[in-house]
Amino acid sequence: MKSKKGELTTNELLEIILVVAGIVLLAVFFYSLVSPMWDKGDETSKAYLESLMSQIETADDGGVGEFFIWPIESNEGDPVGYYLVYFGDKLSISFAEERSFVSGGDNKNYVCICSSSEEVEICNACKDLKFPVILSGESYIGKGEKIAITKMEDYYEFKRV
Repeated sequence: MKSKKGELTTNELLEIILVVAGIVLLAVFFYSLVSPMWDKGDETSKAYLESLMSQIETADDGGVGEFFIWPIESNEGDPVGYYLVYFGDKLSISFAEERSFVSGGDNKNYVCICSSSEEVEICNACKDLKFPVILSGESYIGKGEKIAITKMEDYYEFKRV
């Protein structure tokens, strides 16, 4: 009830505050449903993959592409290993560091940028290549490693430099 002076009573003021708080909570809830969640690991892997594909285009045009994986830390300061993994027609790759990566696809010339942190390997940034890859006798490169990419007649040569 309003007082004779036109001021709000305590109950009316409380109702207004609760309604405004409810509207704000609904807005935040709906925003979180429709807005994409930013994941540093995924975004970093995608950026690496874009860089790799750019260098492969350089090789396709007759040049020599160069690709480098630099060390990156997680938000908590822990090291995150990023790897360029060439699956080819395999579904998984295991290597000496006791890491195993699983392909998200089963295509013929599948290459991925995978991240590895706390024994969890994720390969979300992947692409099919036009030609197979020969990668210095192995199927991956890790942080701190650089490769030269050359387009041969019917394959890509990824050579550590």
